[in-house]
Amino acid sequence: MADPTCFGSLQVCATRVAALAANGEPDPGADNGYVSDALIQADVTITLDSDVDLSKKNGCGALCQSFFEQGAIKRADVTATFCELDLQLGSLLVGGELRRTSGGGGVPFGWQVPTAAEAQQSGVCLEFWTKAWDGNQQAAPAVLSSAAGYWHWVFPLAKFQLDKMTLQNDFLEFALKGFSTENAQMSSRGPFNDWPADLGTGGGITSSVGIFLDANLPTADCDFISVPAVVS
Repeated sequence: MADPTCFGSLQVCATRVAALAANGEPDPGADNGYVSDALIQADVTITLDSDVDLSKKNGCGALCQSFFEQGAIKRADVTATFCELDLQLGSLLVGGELRRTSGGGGVPFGWQVPTAAEAQQSGVCLEFWTKAWDGNQQAAPAVLSSAAGYWHWVFPLAKFQLDKMTLQNDFLEFALKGFSTENAQMSSRGPFNDWPADLGTGGGITSSVGIFLDANLPTADCDFISVPAVVS
């Protein structure tokens, strides 16, 4: 029997973001990527086009023609809440302007959200990692050389806006809402050139949502990371 890969998905351990150019390709640059371990929860809802349901009765009231076609996937709606008020992550996902120190190396200390007149962001490639779970322990499948496994979730062209946030006698939940659509321009090896080679052979992930097993959990650093040059 082949090594099984039927695992549960538990918790959410990392979020990674890469800025995209206007044409949907990953946008290389020193300040165009970010990794966070502050995600509390992400809700993913698949939105479908309307079903096509046609029928015609004859003059005696009997059904003589019928046709049904299920609606295709239009997009994936995504809401995400974080336990940190992360200015750099917010600027990548929503846009606006970071405020940086002038004499301390340009360290971000503030953020202005986009004005009404600003053009919408080109979007990002959004990635989540959840634990692949096998019964009562984290999965360690042979396909990953028996390393601890994660489900690697990909949303290849996502756009976000700020969602409701409550300032109260409790920790703030930094909330964003958005959606992901197909992106034919996504690199087959991903925006950081680290998706498995076998995934790249199949063309990578270009539909609104994709998932694959991964043994590599990115490290959060509370700072921008570089998006490398695109590799086909």
